[in-house]
Amino acid sequence: MDLFIFSDESGVFDKAHNEIFVYGGLIFIGKQQKDEYIRRYLTAEKTIRAEKYSNGSELKACRITNKEKGKLYRSLGGAIKFGVIVNQKMLLREGLEQEFKLGTYNMQYEKFFPPLFETMKGIRLEFCDSKKVTLIRAADIVANRIYFMALNRKLENLSGIYISSLP
Repeated sequence: MDLFIFSDESGVFDKAHNEIFVYGGLIFIGKQQKDEYIRRYLTAEKTIRAEKYSNGSELKACRITNKEKGKLYRSLGGAIKFGVIVNQKMLLREGLEQEFKLGTYNMQYEKFFPPLFETMKGIRLEFCDSKKVTLIRAADIVANRIYFMALNRKLENLSGIYISSLP
């Protein structure tokens, strides 16, 4: 079984300006599911672009309206969404491996969360251009929503997203 994980960040990795930093994204089980969500997201983007954006413009969360973000987010209904809230600098690859393969301990709730994929062999990490990879743009929308809710102390209002906080 192949897992496809797309993530993007929200916030600035700089404690002087932001107390938190968020990685948010989507997990797809198999190529067929991944391709289905690419089609859904492209359809939602096409609808939004037709209203007021040029074909070449990238619909990033920081540039579009809340209504448009909501439309894009809804196109991801049923997809596995996740967020990792980072409260100090750590390496992305190691953080993901911790979350997926080893499990994490949440100090706020004093609870251990078991790994999501205990038998996972490893992680292949690729950095992608969101202009070229549809699901990175989708991950941007998920990360932006989590970041907004975290900044406004409303994480409990998020549903359907697996959230973890790292020290």
